[in-house]
Amino acid sequence: MREATAGDGCLRVVDFGGSLGTSYFQCLPFLGHVKLLQWHIVEQPSFVKRGKELFEDKTLRFLPSIDDSVREGRPNVIILSSVLQYLEAPLQVLESAMATEAGSIVIDRTPFLDSKDNTIAAQRAPRGMGRWSVPVWLFSRDRLLAPVSRRYRILAEYDAIDGPTSYGFRRVEFKGFILDKMDRPTKLRP
Repeated sequence: MREATAGDGCLRVVDFGGSLGTSYFQCLPFLGHVKLLQWHIVEQPSFVKRGKELFEDKTLRFLPSIDDSVREGRPNVIILSSVLQYLEAPLQVLESAMATEAGSIVIDRTPFLDSKDNTIAAQRAPRGMGRWSVPVWLFSRDRLLAPVSRRYRILAEYDAIDGPTSYGFRRVEFKGFILDKMDRPTKLRP
């Protein structure tokens, strides 16, 4: 809402890893007063294909990259919800998000370990869901946010809905951050 107000009623969102629009459909009831809404979901090719078939319209688009989204207009919000931990190169994606010059970046549902370095772990299927595992990053808060701090400041930090879990005997906290672009005009500062 803050970005829509700052953007004269225009809200352009890039929802990186947004699946088939879960966050979009959750937020849509609150965005009725927005003059212009563009919500771009950047996803894997199979999700882009299926999203286009089932849900795409003039407001909701499915695209394969952040660059493709930016070509259609600079976003004012980037959402990275429960996605950075699953990427091969999460810091590069975060850098791409910052390069858009979006006013706000939302990092949500992201696991942090009290550590100096980022760690790779295995996420295993919950009981009853078969036997599978995927590699995941458990982030060091400082390592993830250090590159961000040159261009964005933390406007809000919160515990994500996932709650804590463990990695061996170590506690993993899922966190969220709302990042605010530093060079925005002073009238937009809280």
